[in-house]
Amino acid sequence: MLHRERKKRKEGTGGEKRTRGKGEIAQKREQEERKRRESVEEVMEADEKKITEAGKEGEEKKITEEGTTREKEEKKNAGKGEKEG
Repeated sequence: MLHRERKKRKEGTGGEKRTRGKGEIAQKREQEERKRRESVEEVMEADEKKITEAGKEGEEKKITEEGTTREKEEKKNAGKGEKEG
């Protein structure tokens, strides 16, 4: 209870505390749960997007890395072949 409400009660100016019904409390809980669920869903969706994007980028990096390593190996092998021949 707020200090103001207590003060009003003491003064007798009609500052009685309003009690909420069970329905109002339940509604508030449901709203809070919905908000929590929605925020969790948004976070999960964002994470999924990040994961898929990172996966795509990772695949691209692997492809380029594989290409560069192959090219390096081919150059090395080509150089060795020329020296031997």
